[in-house]
Amino acid sequence: MLKKLEKMWRGLQLLAVENKEIQNLMPINNEWKIIKDTLTVLEPLEKATVYLSTARYLTIADVRFVFLGILDYLNDLIGSEEFSQNELASSINQKIDDYWKYIDEQTLVAAILDPQTKLTLFESGTPTTNAISTVTALLRSYHVVTSENCKKTQDENNYSSTREYFARKQYHLSESNLRQSSISSIASSISLEETFPELDRYLALLCDEKADPLLWWQAHQQEFPKLSLMARDYLCIQATSVACEQLFSVAANTITKT
Repeated sequence: MLKKLEKMWRGLQLLAVENKEIQNLMPINNEWKIIKDTLTVLEPLEKATVYLSTARYLTIADVRFVFLGILDYLNDLIGSEEFSQNELASSINQKIDDYWKYIDEQTLVAAILDPQTKLTLFESGTPTTNAISTVTALLRSYHVVTSENCKKTQDENNYSSTREYFARKQYHLSESNLRQSSISSIASSISLEETFPELDRYLALLCDEKADPLLWWQAHQQEFPKLSLMARDYLCIQATSVACEQLFSVAANTITKT
């Protein structure tokens, strides 16, 4: 509404010259400055809404990117003495801060795995170190399935009879028990060494601001096997539910209740 008023301002001024009633309703200079400053505050919020609501696939990492941009923008306005809507900017800034804990937790891993941003969205020092530690810890639960393992699984599932099925199960059970003791003895010595090189090589690459995250990981899955598995899990999370809502709306045009 305020944006429409801004676009119609010149026309309204012309109408006010000939119409006294309209002239009485026209905002004075101080009021007009408040309107313009309000538009200035709301500008990044409007752009964020449009950007996150487009049909283009956006990941949850984009949410962190957008909100950090909004916070920086609002902080600049709050520090301006000539700006009339400092209180409004401060109120919006405080509301985002209230929710930042949840935004931070939900977008941390995805932001690092986004080749467009990586660590650029984290402050240097402790925040960056903690973010890397979080990703590194999660990498321990990812295991790369090789073609040999797949072939072994297929061979194990080929049985000529039910008796062979149970005989094979007993064999694997005894074999598993023998391995368990050796696995337990070395479990405590397993560290993050196997995951660090892959993560370090990924972070050493320059950010590609024009990259499509999902296509980028598809092209680099051989180079970063574990990270690519993690990227599939986190970057498949959409920034908003708009794409789903649009899909249902489009489907309603072709499939109706009647």
